[in-house]
Order: sequence, then structure tokens, then C-alpha cells
Amino acid sequence: MLRPPGQRLEDEQVQGPLEELDRVLDEIEDLLQTHPKVAAVAVIGLPDRDRGERVCAVVETPAGQEPLTFAEMQQFCRDHQLMTQKIPEQLEVVEVLPRNATFKILKHELVKQLKDTEVSQ
Repeated sequence: MLRPPGQRLEDEQVQGPLEELDRVLDEIEDLLQTHPKVAAVAVIGLPDRDRGERVCAVVETPAGQEPLTFAEMQQFCRDHQLMTQKIPEQLEVVEVLPRNATFKILKHELVKQLKDTEVSQ
């Protein structure tokens, strides 16, 4: 295999599966962001004692809207042809997502807050 000058073999192998996971989570976030009951969303992986990890969507509800339900989220994902295995297994609705000074959602804070929660439906 040919590599650009200065690039080590280890550099090529480090990010493969993580980059794919990031693309999947971004795809789910992009879709859920279009739902009218979602003001902002973060999709994270949470520890799961049976499967190792589960996908959790954490959403802010727009002012004046009813919160998104788990069933509505599942149906919305199906209606937009999201593969079944990509549909989040957990939904958490929060008043405000944690953000830094530049308004970026702090997913690591969500993982810390929610890592011990059970699957809610």
C-alpha cells in the first residue's frame, strides 16, 4: 500500500471505526434536527450492560411545543427511511443542553449525566 511521504502505517489505522460511528451519529442528529418538536439535539452512545453501548437522542423542545415522545421519534426515523439499527434506543428530553462558551453542545457532559439511566420509552 502506498502512503504519502511522512505518514506512518499506524496513522492510517487509528480512526477507521470511530469516524464511521461519528458519521452515523451525525446522520441521526441531522435527521432529528428537522423534526418540529426538536430545537436542538445531541446523539450519544451510553453504556449498556447487555449490548455494550446504546444510542441515545437527547433533545431540547422548542418553546411552546409539547415534548417529542419516543414513539414519535421512532416513527419519524422510519418515515425518513433511517435504517432500523440506527434508530436511537433511548430518548431523553431536557430543558437545556449543556454548551460551552461558543455554544457547542458538550456531549461528554451528557454522557456523564445519563450513563446510569435505564432505557426510557
